[in-house]
Amino acid sequence: MTTRIIALFTVFYCFVAQANTLPDFATLKTKYPDENVVVLLNKEHINIDFKNNQWNISTQITDQMMCMSDLAAKSFSDKSISYSSFEDITDIQARTLIPETKGKKVKYTPLLVKNISTNDIMLNGVFFADYKEKKFVFPAVQIGSITELSYKQNSKDPHMTSPFFFGSYYGPTLHSEYSVTVPNYVKITYKLLGQNTESISLSQEKTANSTTYTWKTTELNKSDYEADAPGGGYSEPHIIVYINNAEVDGNKTVVLENEKGLYDWYSQLCRQVNQKSDLSQLKKLVSELTANAQTDEQKTQLIYAWVQNNIKYIAFEDGLGGFVPREAADVFQKKYGDCKDMSSIIVTMLKLANVEAYMTWIGTRDRPYKYKEVPCPIVDNHMIAVAKINNNYVFLDGTGEYQPFGLPTSMIQGKQAMVGIDSVNYQIVEVPVIDAEQSQRIENATFSIDNRNLVGNGTCLLSGYRKIFVEYARMKQEANGQKNYFNEMLSKGSNKCNITLTQNNGFGKANTQAQLNYQVVIPDYVTRTNDKIYVNMNLMKPYKDASIDIKKRKLDKENEFMYHDTYNFTLEVPTGYTIEYLPPPTEFKHNLFSFNVTSKAEDSHITTTFNLHINHLILAKENFADWNKFIDALNAAYQEAIVLKKI
Repeated sequence: MTTRIIALFTVFYCFVAQANTLPDFATLKTKYPDENVVVLLNKEHINIDFKNNQWNISTQITDQMMCMSDLAAKSFSDKSISYSSFEDITDIQARTLIPETKGKKVKYTPLLVKNISTNDIMLNGVFFADYKEKKFVFPAVQIGSITELSYKQNSKDPHMTSPFFFGSYYGPTLHSEYSVTVPNYVKITYKLLGQNTESISLSQEKTANSTTYTWKTTELNKSDYEADAPGGGYSEPHIIVYINNAEVDGNKTVVLENEKGLYDWYSQLCRQVNQKSDLSQLKKLVSELTANAQTDEQKTQLIYAWVQNNIKYIAFEDGLGGFVPREAADVFQKKYGDCKDMSSIIVTMLKLANVEAYMTWIGTRDRPYKYKEVPCPIVDNHMIAVAKINNNYVFLDGTGEYQPFGLPTSMIQGKQAMVGIDSVNYQIVEVPVIDAEQSQRIENATFSIDNRNLVGNGTCLLSGYRKIFVEYARMKQEANGQKNYFNEMLSKGSNKCNITLTQNNGFGKANTQAQLNYQVVIPDYVTRTNDKIYVNMNLMKPYKDASIDIKKRKLDKENEFMYHDTYNFTLEVPTGYTIEYLPPPTEFKHNLFSFNVTSKAEDSHITTTFNLHINHLILAKENFADWNKFIDALNAAYQEAIVLKKI
């Protein structure tokens, strides 16, 4: 008890000492006139110890923020500290410092947070999670006040690593500091990642028993948040520290020395899965499913489709259960599971069908890390199955309900995968980035002129990711009670467009192309003047006015997938009219994005063909200027209209 009182007094004393040197509101308001919050201090210190074969890892976290606006006073008074079963949160000290001006000096009156609740929380649609939060309200937050928070986080597993981001999305950061103290017999590795890390200094303080590493930086701008940007780990300066080993009296305890160490830990966690459970029912199912299959590819396709259609994806996170797949027999009985569970049942079923298959760990594209660079659990957050067919890996993501066989889910394109061959062997392979030609929207329509209206019939074909994302968008809209997604998707020409769907095939089936047939009326679209008719057959205008403000945009732009769209729109020339003007062919070529548009006359018809290629997942800042030229060329092409003249 005495030790705890001393610790709490120390934290409080630090707060008081810092309060005596805090910058005043007026100075900060002059420097940051448009900010709602200024982060005065962002600090973490980790103490790592290893005694009697037990790890003791505690992190002291401290932050201070000054409220700069009424909006911040309303929005930032509520505070929560989230954590999982891998951590304990203790020694929370929180208070608001209320400014009082006395003469030329500003003094602060502290108001302590008294009530702190502990609640279970859901994260990103996870059905069951072992996450909790400590929740409280800073009292009397107002312009010029300072919120202060300090607490200790005690980690239970030496493999678990959290990155420290030096900046903040709340506002600019005046001082950011991250430090680690380790005994001299414990070896760690640190990785400084992200952009603009040159201002971060490293110092070391050694004693006879330990070493403290400290990284500091000052005057950081507010962390950028921009639409369609890659995950923060790509750009925001941050550090990841992980424990390699401890060597005491000649005995070495290994934690994470390299990617093999990470695989060894994963393998150990999963070693007993599907070893003793009764697989008789699954074996019977596999025999029935593959009775007429002639090849491993056919078997794999049938098994993957069965899992997609019969096992519902529900996310779970429950301590180490967040890393350990459930038994395939249990998943079969319950008919639901998370990504690990779906991988478990796919691999088990494939092995029962004598197809070579493996459990595989992988990170989604929002995580910019590679296994050799950061061999710790932060590198991956997902699990899939891999089948080896004709010496090639086929990536099978059970969470992809509408995913065609052979096409990886878009979120893992280009990512490294750790394929678990057996209890000791693994292979790091890269998931391919899927070519644009495998994801197409091909639309063909024929139109006639009815007074000032454009009337027609059309067909829209969707394949690959183009189809998959329509599936999910439609599902989301219908879940919200809206039933007209296809009408919106097929709309063209103007906001007056009226679509009547006449046929809908292929949706809800993973391995088929989707087809939509429709009738369309675009009222008041045709312009008539005296003896001429003007019709702009650029009815679809993707990326219209999509220029990037190069002076304001700071981050790269991310695209979910590469694709190729083709629109063939044919206009029937009305009787008694001839063609006076056809728009000239136009194109823009770039290896990352391109388009071409042509209009050709044949007999009494004019067909305008528009092709668009998007050939990138990440559009880097150095390509923004070329992108804007591309958009300018598109917008110019969109202005061109066909002119018909009365004979």
